[in-house]
This record gives sequence, structure tokens and C-alpha cells, in this order.
Amino acid sequence: MSSEPRPVQAPPDMRRTATDSEVSAPAPKATVLDAMRTIDPVSDLQRLPNMPCARYSLLFGIVAGVSVGALRFLFARTGRRGTLRGGAEGPWSQVGVAANWAVGAWGVASLGAW
Repeated sequence: MSSEPRPVQAPPDMRRTATDSEVSAPAPKATVLDAMRTIDPVSDLQRLPNMPCARYSLLFGIVAGVSVGALRFLFARTGRRGTLRGGAEGPWSQVGVAANWAVGAWGVASLGAW
């Protein structure tokens, strides 16, 4: 047995060269419609929790949304404005406003952390 390494030959299908028609034909350009066909919302949403950056940004957004919404609700001044009794609006009238602030903070923080 000789200690010289034997040259490795490529398989027969890898030895062929491209013909002129294969080289000169430009690849068709992808259109927006082609890109839209690759979107599968169900599988994309199923993969979302497995993406480390998405998981981190969504958790960060949830914490920011809960924090901003709770602070907006606690420090709302509508119920204490106007008269000594607070007017016709009670403190619970600010729940919807606080929820809007919470959703907005969640969206901004999630996109910012992404």
C-alpha cells in the first residue's frame, strides 16, 4: 500500500458544464405577487414564539403595556377635577383610556425592542 493520497473524483453529474443557453438566460425577476404567495400567516404565527428576538420583544411590550396602563389609571385626574365630588365621571371612567394607553405602549415597546 502506498502512502500517497488518491485524487478524489467528482461524481459524473457534477462534471458537466453549463451550456450556453443555461448561462445566457437571465433568471425571471420576482414580483410582489410572488412574494405575497410565500406568506403563510398560520405557520408564521406558529413560529413566532420560537424566535428569540420576537419572544423577548413581546414580553418586553407586555410589561411596558401593563405598567403604562396601570400608571395611567392610577394617576388619572378626571375624577378629581371640576367639583369637590369629582363631577359626573367617576374613577372607573378612566379604564378605557388606560386600556388604550396600555395597548399603545405595548405596540411601541414591542416594535422598539424588535
